[in-house]
Amino acid sequence: IADDDGAVLDAVCDSLTADGRFDVVAKARDADEAVAAVVTHRPDAVLLDLRMPGGGIRAAAEIHRLESPVTITAASAVVSARDVADLLHAGARGIFAKGQLGADLAELIVRCCAGQVLLHVTAAAEGLRAYARPIA
Repeated sequence: IADDDGAVLDAVCDSLTADGRFDVVAKARDADEAVAAVVTHRPDAVLLDLRMPGGGIRAAAEIHRLESPVTITAASAVVSARDVADLLHAGARGIFAKGQLGADLAELIVRCCAGQVLLHVTAAAEGLRAYARPIA
């Protein structure tokens, strides 16, 4: 789990640990720490804060380039259509609005790990249009 807000980091960690389907193997406060934690621990999934220092999009892209099959998810209080498109290009399978997560976070991540792509943000449709290439 990577988030520069310590309270959010601890709350998400506690929530996922309490769910019973997750073992949180590392916490990171910025993009560099997140990438290093994935290299060290080889987790099945990673949840990145979009707006953390170094950028969640950059972290997602670097993690996606690793030869480790990790499911990348991201969350932020504000997610634009451009963010959605950039995160999808960077390999994210789930993009979530922090204010809408609640108890659903664990289930959303599990569904992403099972192969679904979930865009739980207001800008999802616009982001998909920006991500998709026109068909000639």
